[in-house]
Amino acid sequence: MHLSYLHIYPIKSCGGITVTESEVDVFGLKHDRRFMVVTPRGEFITQREVPALATVRVNITGPHLRLDAPELPTLTLALTPLGGRPVVTQVWDDTVRAVAPDPAADDWFSSVVGQE
Repeated sequence: MHLSYLHIYPIKSCGGITVTESEVDVFGLKHDRRFMVVTPRGEFITQREVPALATVRVNITGPHLRLDAPELPTLTLALTPLGGRPVVTQVWDDTVRAVAPDPAADDWFSSVVGQE
C-alpha cells in the first residue's frame, strides 16, 4: 500500500490541512474533527447542508486554530479550549457533551453559514 496524502479536518465540514505525519490518540488522528459547527439547538451542520463551510480555511499555528473565510477577519481560537459554554449535541447516533469555546467563534460562524 502506498499513502500519497494525509489530510486532517480540525473542524468537521470545513477545509482540511495536508500533513506529512500525524500523532494518533484515543480519538484517532490528532486534531482531526475535534471541533464542529452546531445550531443553538445542538444540531451539527455539514457542508452538504451549508456549502459555505467549504470556504473556511483552517491552519494550526502552535497552540491555536487560525480560521479564514472570504470577507471576514481571521479568527484565532485555542486548539485546546480551557473553558466555554457547555453544549449537548448529537452526531449521528451519539450524544456528545461539548464546549462552545468562544462567543466570538459563534458570531464568526454565524456570518459564514448565514444563520445563528
